[in-house]
Amino acid sequence: MTRLSRCLLAAAFLPLAACNVQISSPDGIYTEGDTRLPAPSSIVTVALDGAVHLSWSGTLASSYQGEFKHFRVYSTAYSFSGGRCDDGGWVVEGTTVSDAFLVGNLRNGQSLCFAVSTVARDGGEGSRSRSVVETPRFSTVLGF
Repeated sequence: MTRLSRCLLAAAFLPLAACNVQISSPDGIYTEGDTRLPAPSSIVTVALDGAVHLSWSGTLASSYQGEFKHFRVYSTAYSFSGGRCDDGGWVVEGTTVSDAFLVGNLRNGQSLCFAVSTVARDGGEGSRSRSVVETPRFSTVLGF
């Protein structure tokens, strides 16, 4: 089963499931407008079974009420041997207006880098946040 078909199947049963869209570079790909809002900071991750929950500082949406449209969440593979994110493989996981996002349909044990950008109403996208690394994993503790 391909990643796309797994994603479509998951989206049918899990409303929070996110489907990846391949892009060549996350910086400036959707820059229709000129507004560049600051990137979210203090990104916190929680590893879940087949998923990663991301949250970040919640002041951007309220600080830029007239200009803020949504956040865009990205992921890419992480290389332990190189100790870095695969800068050529970023994908859009989805968008949200909240200060949290659940990335689902992930393989346990496969580390990924995540980053978030802010998109303005005119379509301008700011820089990505600093990347954070997380590894989805099965847990025997209920709830996490």
